[in-house]
Amino acid sequence: MTPWNSHAVTAWSQFFFGTHSATSLQVFRVIFGGWLITYYLRCYETLHLHLGHDGIVTAAEVFELMGTGRWSVFAGLAGNETAFNMVFLVAILAAAAFSAGWHVRVAAALTWVASLSFVNPLVSGTNSGDEIVTILTFLFLLAAVAGHLDTGRVTIPFWSVRLFQIQIAMVYFFSGWLKTAAPDWYRGEAMHFVFQQPIWSRVSWDALDSPLLVGLMTYGTLAFELVLFPSLVWIRPLRPLVLGFGVLFHVTIAVTMKVFVFGELMPITYIAFLPSDSRAIRAARDWGVRLRVTCPPLTR
Repeated sequence: MTPWNSHAVTAWSQFFFGTHSATSLQVFRVIFGGWLITYYLRCYETLHLHLGHDGIVTAAEVFELMGTGRWSVFAGLAGNETAFNMVFLVAILAAAAFSAGWHVRVAAALTWVASLSFVNPLVSGTNSGDEIVTILTFLFLLAAVAGHLDTGRVTIPFWSVRLFQIQIAMVYFFSGWLKTAAPDWYRGEAMHFVFQQPIWSRVSWDALDSPLLVGLMTYGTLAFELVLFPSLVWIRPLRPLVLGFGVLFHVTIAVTMKVFVFGELMPITYIAFLPSDSRAIRAARDWGVRLRVTCPPLTR
C-alpha cells in the first residue's frame, strides 16, 4: 500500500470510526424527541382527515397511494377510528420515551414506524420536511440499535453522528440543486414570486419590492444550500459561522414565510455538528443533570 493510500485509509477510519463523545447525540435525542411530540400533535387534524373515521383515504387506497417500496400500518386500518387513535397514542408515548431515554431502542423503532405510517399514505398537507422526519427517525433507530443512545454511554464510534451530518449536508445540497431546475431561481427572480403569494408570505410585498433585494435573497439561498453549508460546515474553524448563519437563515424564513416543518427541524439537526465541549452542549448537559436530580427516575 502506498503512503497516499495508507493516509486515505487512516483518514477514512478516523472520520467514521474514531471515538466521539456521546453527549452531543444524547442532547440531539432529547431535543428531537421533544420536538417530535409537538410535530405529531400539530399533524393530528391532517392525519385524522386522511386516516381516521370517514377519512379521505380508504384502506384499499393506501397501497395505491404509497406505490412500490412504501408501507404503512394503515394499509389495512385506514378509516378505523380506534386503530388510528391507538397508533397516534403510541406515537406520542414513544416520542416521549425516546426523549426521556426510556427503552430507547423500542421507542426509536416505534417513532420510525409511526412516522412512516403517517406520512406515506398522505395525499395532501405534507412536504419535504415530513420526509426528513422519517429519515431522521430511521437514523436514530440505527444509532439506538447500535447502543449509541444508551444513557450510560460516555463515548461512541463516530459513524452514527457522521450519518446525521452527511444527511443534513445532502438535504441542503439537493434542496438547492432542485431549485436550479426552475428558471425563476437561476434568473434571480424566485423570491419575487414567493412573496407575492399570501399562502407563502407573511409580509407585504411592498416592503420587499426591490430587484436588488430579490436577487440577493434568491442567489443567497442558492449559495447557502448548494455551496456554503455542504462544503464549509466540514471546516471546523468555520463551522460556528456556518451554523450561526444557518440559524439566521431559518429564523428569517420563519419570520417572512410560512414554511413550517423544514424551518423548525433543520436548526435542531445542527446539534449533530456541535462538539461535546461547546457551550450549547455543556449548557444542555448541565440542565439535564439538574433535571435528573429534581425529577429522579420512575424506576430503578
